[in-house]
Formats: sequence, structure tokens, C-alpha cells
Amino acid sequence: MHKISGLCAILATRPEPAAVASVLARMAPWLARRRMNGKAIVADYGGRTRILESTAHAGADGTRFLLTGSNGLLSSVDQGCWLAFDGEIYNRAELCQQLGAPYLTHITNAGLVLAAYERWGVECVSRFNGAWAFLLLDLRHGKLIGSRDHLGIKPLYFGERNGHLVFADDARAVALGCSEGLEFDGARVSEFLRGLPPRSLGSTFYRDIRAIPPACVFEVAMSDARPEGQFRTFWRLTADPAQSRRRVSFADAQEEFLNLLEDSIRLRIPRTGSFGCLLSGGLDSSLISRLLIERVRLTDIPTYSLVYSDPQSSDWPRIQAVLRQGGLRSSTMMPTGETLWAAAEEVIGIQGAPLLGFDLIAHWQLLKRVAESDCGVVLDGGGADEVLGATMSQQFALLWDELRGLQLFRLARELHAAAQRESWRAALGHLLGPCRTQWRLKHSWNTYDWLAPTEGPARGPRAPSATGLTAVQRAVRLQVCEQNVATVLAYAAQSAAAAEVSIRRPYLDHRLVEYCFRLPSEYRAEIGVRKRILREAAKRYLPPELFASPSRPFMDSERWASMLRQHGDALREMAGARIMAQLPMINAVNMRRFVNDYLAAKHDDGAAVWRLYTTWRWLESLRALRTRSPQAGSQPSASWAKLMPTVLKPLST
Repeated sequence: MHKISGLCAILATRPEPAAVASVLARMAPWLARRRMNGKAIVADYGGRTRILESTAHAGADGTRFLLTGSNGLLSSVDQGCWLAFDGEIYNRAELCQQLGAPYLTHITNAGLVLAAYERWGVECVSRFNGAWAFLLLDLRHGKLIGSRDHLGIKPLYFGERNGHLVFADDARAVALGCSEGLEFDGARVSEFLRGLPPRSLGSTFYRDIRAIPPACVFEVAMSDARPEGQFRTFWRLTADPAQSRRRVSFADAQEEFLNLLEDSIRLRIPRTGSFGCLLSGGLDSSLISRLLIERVRLTDIPTYSLVYSDPQSSDWPRIQAVLRQGGLRSSTMMPTGETLWAAAEEVIGIQGAPLLGFDLIAHWQLLKRVAESDCGVVLDGGGADEVLGATMSQQFALLWDELRGLQLFRLARELHAAAQRESWRAALGHLLGPCRTQWRLKHSWNTYDWLAPTEGPARGPRAPSATGLTAVQRAVRLQVCEQNVATVLAYAAQSAAAAEVSIRRPYLDHRLVEYCFRLPSEYRAEIGVRKRILREAAKRYLPPELFASPSRPFMDSERWASMLRQHGDALREMAGARIMAQLPMINAVNMRRFVNDYLAAKHDDGAAVWRLYTTWRWLESLRALRTRSPQAGSQPSASWAKLMPTVLKPLST
């Protein structure tokens, strides 16, 4: 089983008696659950440090700073640097070779990060290939340093309130530490109820609690009376003029894509312990499974799959087709509407946030099955849709590029090819569907009379580096670096930590993401053909059944209706709950009518009803966690409230 991990740092931003002690008391349940009640390093206002064997003894008067981690703390030989680390560094062999003979391949991930920092300073993060979040106390220079990986696979949050600056890998834990009352972010809740992704990079469901941006490193000067952070980016998706001019054939691009994907898979295979694959029956996860057999030359690999009794939503026939090719050992799980509903409360508690859909609950149950089989690591196909242009927004961007570039012949050719494969009706659907979705995103996304108006989803900041990007590239960068992938990863990280399973995603290797980002758009997708390069490359390894029909959706409107309407009493209780009526963005009368109309089958927007229900259960869980009322007049620090600029400074400047 993968060892549970977590990290936390607390810094008092103004002199107060027992400042750190009050934060620790509020965070105690979370620290205990994450097993972070062990070794800690603390510092007083004079800069003197002590090593404690337990956080229980860390809150004495005069303590200004604390650093701890569930995997313990690693120190340099002279104890000048202390590191709390969560994650994996995949390019170990390369780094060990660069560091030299003293660093052998048996060094731990945390040891490797610490050695790299002592050799190269904060610039070391640009050399890593992995999934990480870390906090490093550099006593020599009086700094706290932190970082997240390229895509933000590992979480890290911060907040400052009531004179406390808190970092942790759980947004709810930071909220507990920052304030005596858990306060939600009304704008984010409103976006969620409307079904929108976060409009701003780093926002959470908790007031004034932010995610550390992916691909960044920050430093906090410990000596300052009011510490301020400096965030710098070490990686960003940009157009590479030199590579853009190097036009490779589609066949050569497929080979390069497969080579990069194979190398990404190899790097993510654990050195010790068992590992498996999450096999959904889609092209993404199926290709990973087959490459393990065909190119990495492994066998008897356990796979874990969700299957459903309803043939309209089950990909079991496709999964079976992959399994018949050999080399894989299957373990399946069949959730039902009742088991998913019954587990909702548990998963909301794990996430500390309302749930997007039932699929999050099913995913959690599958991870528990993985953990029960003593498998500590699974490879997953997540991220391929966003990286390879398979979303509706990216399909619209593809059409926009073709129209704007007057590529009418290409557009006509792709439409004709789609009609030949399917029908003209289907081809026009591929053309109009993305346009209809984009119009809704811009003008009237899920307008409800029970919900105060909110602007549509953000198009993302227009950074200077966006110059020269196509519409497809801008859409990919927005969804990979800020919206879709970031949202999914945030949920997945909490489930993985609770199950004590490491989920590794080969398609989110930053080298593969860069390569696909710079491919010609027609290599990624055409009208009616999504993930074209993956699809064509996968034909060498996957059975034809996987290309004959699209993967079935887990949830559609009819299944939402049949599942949720069985729980009318709970939904009516939610619609009449006082805590929902008190939400400033909700019209309680109209909300009750909306829910009652749904139960009476006057509309089928079960997804919106589900979002309301899980928001209710989440708010009730917050109320249960509050031990006292929020501190009157508590305000975030001006310096940290506006800490993150829209465009981060490059690490090299």
C-alpha cells in the first residue's frame, strides 16, 4: 500500500501569544488523520529552532513557525535545510547521474529533492519530471520555499487570516487553520451550482484559501516582520518557433508520440511494490495497458475497472476485448445507484467539497478496491482528452482556426470525410455541436431563476506568452493548466490520499504535453475525429472493437432522473433546509419549486439537483466542524490576499 502523505507549515505573521498553538488546535483532527502528529521543526521569534518529536508539544508561547509532514522531515547533514515532501520524482536516474557518484539510485525521493536543492538552489525544480508538492525550510538563508509540479498533480494550498499564514495539501485544513470558523467562497459556490469550472486559477470553495499555482516555486523570507511571498513559474506551455517550423509527417509524429508515451509509462512504473492500471475501456487507458505488454514487455498486470449492469452505460464489452489480447489480470467493480447514493456522505467528507457527479463516488470505491488488493500504484489515462483536443471547447477552437485562416478546403474535406464515415446528419452535428456549446458558455450557460446571475466561464488571462498561439492552443492551455485538468486533479488527489493509493498519469508528463501542444492542429483532431494522433497510433495495439463505437458515458440525463428521483424525501429536505435558504446567491422559493418540478418529472436537469444536494451536505459538514463562531472582523492580509499575479514571473528572472 502507498504510504499516506501530507505536509503543513504554519507561520505567525504578527506577534501573538500561542499563535501557532491556536492553529494546531483547530487543525488537530486533520493532522491526526494524515498522521502528521510526529516530528516537527519549530522556530521562535528570535530565529532559534528546535526539533520536536511530536506536534503536540509545538505550540508553546514564543513559537512563530512550524513545519511537519506525515512522511517525516528530512534534513541536510548540517541541519541547515529541512524538507517536507509529498510525491514522486520519476527521472531519478538522470538526476542521480547529474548529481554525481555520492547519490545512488536507492536515495529516497525527498533525499533527491534535498540534494538537488543544495546543488542548484530553487532552479532545481526545472530539472524534475514528476508529481510533487514540497515545503523546504532553509535556515541558512532564512527562507521557506515551496513548489508544485508542472500540472499540479499534487495539491498545495495557502491562506492568511488572523495573523496566521498556513500551507497544507488540503484546502479545508488550511481554512481550519486560518480561521475559527469555516467560511465558504460565495463566488466559487455560485459557479459550481451553475456547473461552471473555476473562473480564476487557484480558487477554492473556502474564503481566502488559494491553491499554489502549478509549475511554480515560491519563497517566503522568515526574517520579515510581515512576510510576503514571491511566486515564480518554471514552466509554461508556449509555442516553440523552432519546432513549429519543423513540419514532421503524420506517420513520424505518431512514432514520436508513442515513444514519448512509452518513456512516460516506464518512468512511472514503481521500482518496488506492486502496480496496476485503471482500465475504463476507452482508448486512453487501454493504450497504456497494451503498451505495458507490447513495448515495456511486462505481463500479468492487474487492471481495475468499473462496469455497470445497464448496457447503455457500461464499457465492459470493450474492456473484455482488451483483456482477450492477454497479459492483463482483471478486477471489476459494479456500483449501483444505491451504493453510490449511500457513499455520497463519505466522499463529501473526504473531498471537503461538493461533488461534481456520481462518477467521483464510483472512482473512490474503485480506489478502495485497489487498496484492498495491496496495490499501491495505478497508471491512469486521465488528461488525454484535454491534451489532445477532445473537448467541445477545443473542437470549436479548431473550427475557428480553420475559418479564421480561410482553410475552407480543409473544412470541406473534413466534413465530407465525416459524412463518409457516418452520415451528413452526423457530420453537421460534429460541426454545430461545438458551436452550440460555445454559445451557451458565452451567453446563457445554465441560467436558473433560483440562482443569482453569474458570468460565463473565464477565457483565461491573456498573458504575453499567448502571442502566436492558435485558438486550439489557447483552449488546450486553458483547460490543461487552469480549468478542467486542475479541477479533476484536485478531487482525485483527495481520493488517492484517503485510499493511500498513488495515481500516476502518463499523458500528463510535461514533455508529452509540450509535444502535443506544438503539433499541427489537424494531427490532434479533425471534424468528427477527436484525439486523432492517439487514435491512429493505438490501432497498432488495440482491437477493432474499440474503434467501432465511442465510449459510453457514465451518466446521462435519463440515468440521473432514475437515480435521484428514488430519493425524493432527501431532496425535499434539502430544498427546505435553512442553511440552503441562507445562501446569498439562492432564491429559496424558486429553488424549492425547481426541485419539486424535477421530482414531478417536469424537467430532467438532475445534474443541477445533484449539485444542490451535495452543496447542502457539504455545508452541513462544515457546520459540524465549527466549534466556535467565526472571529469577528477577521480579514486576510493585503499582501497575501493579492499575492498571485495573473502572469507569474519566470524562474530565471
